[in-house]
Amino acid sequence: MANKELTEKEKYEHEKNKLLLSAENVLGFTSCMALFSTVIAAAYGDFSDPVKAVYIASGATAFVVGAGYAVKIEQKAGYYRCSRCGYEYVPEKYLKVFFAPHMGKNRLMECPRCGEKGWQKKVTLKKEIDKRK
Repeated sequence: MANKELTEKEKYEHEKNKLLLSAENVLGFTSCMALFSTVIAAAYGDFSDPVKAVYIASGATAFVVGAGYAVKIEQKAGYYRCSRCGYEYVPEKYLKVFFAPHMGKNRLMECPRCGEKGWQKKVTLKKEIDKRK
């Protein structure tokens, strides 16, 4: 019975993290589209320069706010798995995630356990694998 409850908790955590990461993708895409659409409207629209500046500033603001929240979701939802030792963790500092280069759901960060810098994979469920042997 205890194993079934644990499995239900794991399933709930996995589904919640998948939903949050999907929301992150939508938010990031929407933010990018807001920026690009306002820049295109300013570039090709028949507006005065001050109006063009307002268009671009509003798109840039939407992008910065949306991307900031998307990275916050990225930090908090799920775990990063160290490619060297298998340790899974949630980064303590937002700025470490914000400034870490990334490709898809992998980020170049330093593992808090082994201290090695490498590509940390984003996972939605914590199943720690200890590779230190």
